Amino acid sequence: MMTFLGMFSRASAKLVATFITVILLMMLSFAVMPWAITGLQNFIETLDALTRDPPLNDQAKVLYRTLVNENTMFGIVMTIIARAIVETVAWIGGRLFTGSTEPKPRTPTAPGPGGATDYYGRT
Repeated sequence: MMTFLGMFSRASAKLVATFITVILLMMLSFAVMPWAITGLQNFIETLDALTRDPPLNDQAKVLYRTLVNENTMFGIVMTIIARAIVETVAWIGGRLFTGSTEPKPRTPTAPGPGGATDYYGRT
């Protein structure tokens, strides 16, 4: 049960970190790199043009055009970018933590009657 709760809390922490990263990326990109947002917007408009007229009936087309628009695609792309950043930082943090907490090797035991012993007590 504790393993499940730990896994759930790590997943929830990554979701919150992804949400915050999306907001920070948007703020930084609008302030520092407006040309990148323009390029992303052009890419999303191209995707939107490719998917604008799917072979659906009229009611499905209305629903599709309401739900799938440039804002939705922008949110999805920004979330994917932010999630990649969060997963990379989590992976680096995990590697740093396991590297600093590896167990130290034990010192050999005192020599027995037959002479010096190795790590496992063998002569």
